[in-house]
Amino acid sequence: RLEYDEKTQFAWSSLTASDFERTGATPEHLADIVDELLNNAPNVKTTLLLYEETAKDAIVVTPSGDRPVAGILCTTPPYSALELCKQFTPSGSKERAHFRLPTYSLRDAEKEIVEKIRAQLTQ
Repeated sequence: RLEYDEKTQFAWSSLTASDFERTGATPEHLADIVDELLNNAPNVKTTLLLYEETAKDAIVVTPSGDRPVAGILCTTPPYSALELCKQFTPSGSKERAHFRLPTYSLRDAEKEIVEKIRAQLTQ
């Protein structure tokens, strides 16, 4: 499911490991999905895609038994993806940042990260 905040032009979605299993997709496909969304949705200026790492990627699980979460944040000027998610130790560029949250559940990660990014986009 895709969520969208019209005020901040921010779209986000979360994918579970079972979403990957059901569709046959892998995390390597996600960058293309994010690019397609930014290119085909002119009102979207910032996109976040959070996902549970798949079995081959997830060597450990969180203390609660959840799979580790990773994310891709893409944005357009004047924002910097690296700056918007700097507290999650991202790598990448101003346009696209990648980060990993090994101690978060997908639900908790989505709640916290979306809230923090939306707050920055409204400043």
